[in-house]
Amino acid sequence: VGAAVFVYYRHVPLTVPERVVVDADSMKVFAVYIVDVMPPLLSGLLMAAIFAAAISTLDSLLAALSQSTISILYQPFLRPRASDRHYVRASRVIVLLWGVLLTAFAIYCDVIARSYADLIQFALAMAAYTYGGLLGVFLLAFLPTRRDDLGLLWGVPLSMLTVFALSWHQAVPQWIVVVASALLMVQAFRRLRQQPEKILYITLAVLLVLILSLAVVGTTPDGRPVHITLAWPWHFPIATAMTFCLGYLVGNRRSALS
Repeated sequence: VGAAVFVYYRHVPLTVPERVVVDADSMKVFAVYIVDVMPPLLSGLLMAAIFAAAISTLDSLLAALSQSTISILYQPFLRPRASDRHYVRASRVIVLLWGVLLTAFAIYCDVIARSYADLIQFALAMAAYTYGGLLGVFLLAFLPTRRDDLGLLWGVPLSMLTVFALSWHQAVPQWIVVVASALLMVQAFRRLRQQPEKILYITLAVLLVLILSLAVVGTTPDGRPVHITLAWPWHFPIATAMTFCLGYLVGNRRSALS
């Protein structure tokens, strides 16, 4: 489709109003083509197809997020003995909450994307928040580590928090890192009070995240602080290492048969 639009505008130049829109944001060239070139009926069908494709992807995503929230957080910690009817109703509410949260995040992505050179880099950088944790979980299960999933309760959130701490150093993100780290420490003391060595591992990981977020390594010529930053390709191995190490060190040892 992109090649076809490119060939079309090589032979039919943009009008002045279209040129103003495309010069401001080259990603809008396809939208300009749909609105100004395609026949009204065909453009309407194309927009309907785009929305249908988006819905077909999002409904399964929202259902998976709701099910994961119910099974990992809601059922074990909030309502462990509720009826199936209650969990179905709760899952519908959680679908709505996830929809609102993802919508707000999608709107805010327009602001975040300005910090990246192009859409491809932005998309890959956003993937680092979750792919590092996923790869760490995979390695913990695939390799003969003989560990259960206990350590992942801290490994996965801290891997995402590590990427966040390396990417954003404004005041609000720093407060988010501090509050999230405090909540993870509270959870560690609640669940691992009889295992101080595991609390120590989590504490060291939390301190590392706080250092990455708050440490100042220099100043710019105009006096602004310089924080620790790394290019986004490094976020994947760092997040993977955080997940795997905490999953291994904090997880309980399993027998070979289990």
